[in-house]
Amino acid sequence: MGLIRKASMMLAASAVSIAGFTGVASAQERWDMPVSYPAKLYVIQNYIDFAAAVTERSGGKFEIVVHPAGTLFKGEEIIRAVRSGQAPIGARGLALHANDEPMWGMEQVPFLVTSVDEARSFYEATKPILDETMSERGLKILYTAIWPPQGMFTKGAVNGPDDLKGFKMRTFDATSSEIAQLAGMTPTKLELTELPQALSTGVVKGTFGSGSAGISAKLWDYLDHYYTLNTAIPKSFVFVNQEAWDALDADTQAIITEEAAAAEKRAWDAMLAQTDGHTATLKENGMMVEAPSPALKAHFQQIGETMTANWVAANGDRGRAMLDAYKK
Repeated sequence: MGLIRKASMMLAASAVSIAGFTGVASAQERWDMPVSYPAKLYVIQNYIDFAAAVTERSGGKFEIVVHPAGTLFKGEEIIRAVRSGQAPIGARGLALHANDEPMWGMEQVPFLVTSVDEARSFYEATKPILDETMSERGLKILYTAIWPPQGMFTKGAVNGPDDLKGFKMRTFDATSSEIAQLAGMTPTKLELTELPQALSTGVVKGTFGSGSAGISAKLWDYLDHYYTLNTAIPKSFVFVNQEAWDALDADTQAIITEEAAAAEKRAWDAMLAQTDGHTATLKENGMMVEAPSPALKAHFQQIGETMTANWVAANGDRGRAMLDAYKK
């Protein structure tokens, strides 16, 4: 993106957010919502449906416009943009920013959460701490959307731990990078939108990700195996600038809150069906979809135990409290 265009977009976003901070929702008020992934993914479509429902219920007086695929702000910029008021609302996986807030990284610790029920229990138990960390940054969580379980795409078969040594693996956050390192791989951190070029040029030869990500990037054009490791079930968070939220009138807040709850239910309810559909699509396009071998699964489970212990040790009382809240 050119510097002039980028500057213009940031100024436009700032103007929108400033308007939102000055009082109640006024006629034709608009909030621009940056997200990092393409619109065709079901989680992003969920954001679009949420925005449309809010706009419709307000009678068009308050509008949320979703900007997918990093067109307004790149993925790594979104939290900062909402904190600073350049955008009043955004969506991002908090675990992708575990280097900024260690508490956000816990959900990506492998094999800690392996089912929808466990993911729900984890979120309910840890939400008070997540709310606290967001409030410290002037942010408020509206709702979460759950992604399908994380697996592993590779070029060629991976039968056991020895096949992972030196494997050039795309990762997307600090946790996935640590998994790759402990597994003996060579990690390279990339956004999903950067992955096809990296695969075509040999920068990486595989990636961690869900079936949804595989379809979005058409990974069957580059890779041929998908292993259903179910290492984690990550979430994306829709959040707002607290000052922008406080400036809204009570009726607008109520509409947004109600539609956020409805959108969260739709996103969570859809995950299992989406996962089955993604698996079928991968197979239809020639990709081998299979469970990991016992040796490979045991290898990753051992990594999960190591990473859980390391995470708790590194994060002291707050980390222990978060893990204990989930285990209870």
